Amino acid sequence: MSFIDTLPSFTWSSANGGEVKGLSTTDAWVTPWLQSMLRMKLLTPHRYFHSIQTKFKLCPHEEICGGFAAVNATTYLLNPIGFSRIERGAKDVVGQMGMVNCHEFDHIGLLHPYRLESFANHDIANRAADTKINANIDEDNKRFKAELGYVPFPFLELDDEYGQMRVIHEPELAKGRHVPEIYQILVKREMEDQHKQQQQQQQQQQQQQQGDGGQPQPQPQPQDGGQQQQQPQPQAGGQPTE
Repeated sequence: MSFIDTLPSFTWSSANGGEVKGLSTTDAWVTPWLQSMLRMKLLTPHRYFHSIQTKFKLCPHEEICGGFAAVNATTYLLNPIGFSRIERGAKDVVGQMGMVNCHEFDHIGLLHPYRLESFANHDIANRAADTKINANIDEDNKRFKAELGYVPFPFLELDDEYGQMRVIHEPELAKGRHVPEIYQILVKREMEDQHKQQQQQQQQQQQQQQGDGGQPQPQPQPQDGGQQQQQPQPQAGGQPTE
């Protein structure tokens, strides 16, 4: 049995105006979450279809389930701490909960739990997928704004005791590109950022040396008649010789 299997389960239904089992409606976040699922079903039924065969688990463990939610191929992992944050601090509670739901069910519908496994850097692959999904949600919001006069799934924005929260949103990067293409660009960007950081560190070290007068430090003299012993050199892989 995996850790996820041990987490408490819950279910929801759109029957009778919305029902939920396994959650306490005395928790302030539960009712707006249910309303956000109903909104998702009404406006983006394709995402609702992805939810029909999905298991729902409560997961108050950010290191495993993220700050708000996460998914694998079959399970939606909802962090009640994160949704409590939305309930307390969001400007549009139902809408921003709906945005999180849309985002996670897009991951499931696009088979990302399977497709992202082949990427070498999982973190960057997930960012690439998030970039594409959020761009799609943004396009949906623009269409609904024109048709209905309001934005049903606004991007999540929070600023509370846990810190500031903003979602990934780079529409120009996502436009006309699939996730693998976005991934390659993000990998290149990361390598360039690392190179810049290394250059900055080298410049700082040089400035510190100049601030100390630029004088080289005296080296200790060998004590064995002027012959310095050769030290064993590392072999391939960085392991020193015996």
